[in-house]
Amino acid sequence: MKKVAEKDYAVDIPATVRGDEIGEIARALDDFRQSLADGEVIARDGAFKSAAFEATGSPMLLTDPDLNVVSYNFAFIRLINENAEDFAVEEEVTADSLHGVCLSQFEFLPSQFRARMSSRDNLPIREKLSVGNSYIGLLVDLVCDRDGEIIGYVLDFKNQTFQMSSEVLVRAIDRQQARLELDLDGHIVAGNDKFFSILGGDFEEMRGVNGRNLIRLCEGGTDIWQAALEGEGTSGLIEITGSESPRILEGSLNPIPDQNMETSGFLVIGVDVTEARAEIDAAEEERAHVAEELRRVVSSLSVCLRKVAEGDLTSTIESDFAPQYEQLRSDINNAVISLRGALVDVVANAELIDGEAEGINSSISELSRRTETQAATLEETAAALHELTASVASSADGADAAAKIANEARNNAESSGSIVREAANAMSEIETSSLEVSKIIGVIDDIAFQTN
Repeated sequence: MKKVAEKDYAVDIPATVRGDEIGEIARALDDFRQSLADGEVIARDGAFKSAAFEATGSPMLLTDPDLNVVSYNFAFIRLINENAEDFAVEEEVTADSLHGVCLSQFEFLPSQFRARMSSRDNLPIREKLSVGNSYIGLLVDLVCDRDGEIIGYVLDFKNQTFQMSSEVLVRAIDRQQARLELDLDGHIVAGNDKFFSILGGDFEEMRGVNGRNLIRLCEGGTDIWQAALEGEGTSGLIEITGSESPRILEGSLNPIPDQNMETSGFLVIGVDVTEARAEIDAAEEERAHVAEELRRVVSSLSVCLRKVAEGDLTSTIESDFAPQYEQLRSDINNAVISLRGALVDVVANAELIDGEAEGINSSISELSRRTETQAATLEETAAALHELTASVASSADGADAAAKIANEARNNAESSGSIVREAANAMSEIETSSLEVSKIIGVIDDIAFQTN
């Protein structure tokens, strides 16, 4: 009994086979020793579990059968306080504020969930709760004593918000992009259907295949695998050679770090752009072809227009253009031909004008000569007119004298009729001569006016 009291539960109890009171005491002591030994094991196990309960990073609650909190760990308090707004907690949760609280006071636990806990057949329960903007994973199970009697419940919480966000992100990626996961040696360990369809197989067929032999960067000499081992991702066009014909992904090869931020694997994600790249290459080839055709068109037009500028109107573009530029070639050639015809007409008209100008020049020379002759004649006429004017003046003087004589004659006529008749006849003749002189003077005035 002393050794049992000293926790020496391996001591051999004597006299257990005796049939008297000493034997009964010995057997009772042996049962007590065994119970203490079992209790010590349970206590040790409980101590370990209690330490694990307190030290675990997983938030946990222990309740009695009536769902009143009997124990908790600090991870649970931290979960509540760090997400107080989601859990609708106004004041900071402490150890004292949790002890003895019934689960019915936790608004984030629906009443139907608590109802499910009341039936042993429903346990364990695994549920994912939406709490505010957070997602909480919850595992509920029974806590039983050594006899299998229910003494309470354990509630294991897990903040799965980041995990849910990651899952949503992964699902979004899987809907749009091909995804492949590889281990550190490059062997395929996971992926989605899009990637395996690119590889031309399924997961079971491709499991363990070395992806390093199937994936490479399309452009550049970068060793994407070495870069990933060093913790650097590589993005760009990635060629996948596992299928019958190579496929092109626009995406990236990324390292997957472990808890020590060391690369533990690789993740390849991307969008299959094989057809799009083929269309781009075809479009680029077409663009280059169009550019070459345009360059040839511009060169031919430049040569043709330079010759036209130099006066060579016989130059046309003989080589055929692409169909979209053929009308331009025809228009340029027609323009050159029309210009050549117009200039031929201009030359012919110029020659005709030159001949007519020759005739006009001759006519002008003859006119000039005649004008000179006429000028000389006019000078002579002017001289003659001057002499004629002098003669007229003399005649006028003679007329005046004649008038005087006529007066004398009239005087004499008065005295002599015959003298009068002779004087009258003389006066008539003088009058006639005067009229003639007047006409001559009028003519001279006209000639003088025209000459001026």
